[in-house]
Amino acid sequence: MLVYAGLNLINYGFVRFLWSQERVETAVYAATFAAVVITDVLTGIAVGVGLAIVRLLYTFSHLSIRREESDGVIYIHLEGAATFIRLPQLAAALEGLPPGTRVHVHLSELSYIDHACLDLFLSREWQLQSSGGELVLDWDALHGLFRKGDGRSSAKRAKANETRVGSVQRNKVARE
Repeated sequence: MLVYAGLNLINYGFVRFLWSQERVETAVYAATFAAVVITDVLTGIAVGVGLAIVRLLYTFSHLSIRREESDGVIYIHLEGAATFIRLPQLAAALEGLPPGTRVHVHLSELSYIDHACLDLFLSREWQLQSSGGELVLDWDALHGLFRKGDGRSSAKRAKANETRVGSVQRNKVARE
């Protein structure tokens, strides 16, 4: 009876959507469901929360740093989550840069960046500039990180920005 009731509580459309978005989340969902059916509700929920915490820790503790050099410019590509946990790894990558170097940091593959990492970039930018170098951050990609969670596509965001700018300009003309 409980298994039948549990199966009726599953939203299969949501499971398909979750599968198409991220399979690890679907595994957490399935493990939670299985633990509820095999044991009890409280244990099943505890298993689900525990797995979600493990996945979160894994996600926020992985940062890949790739360094390339071309025509005297150093390109640093960051992928994953740039958090205080990986700050020493990021600092080591920036520490080995010779003075007077031009460095481009690509942030488009980051899923998250925290204030500590941004502060490191800004301090290293100041150090490079004082020695005749330059640190270039991909600010557009950084702004994109903070816009990802708003549920709108880039086309919808562009249209919303266009509308907002247009209304500001119309208001300005109306006041004049």
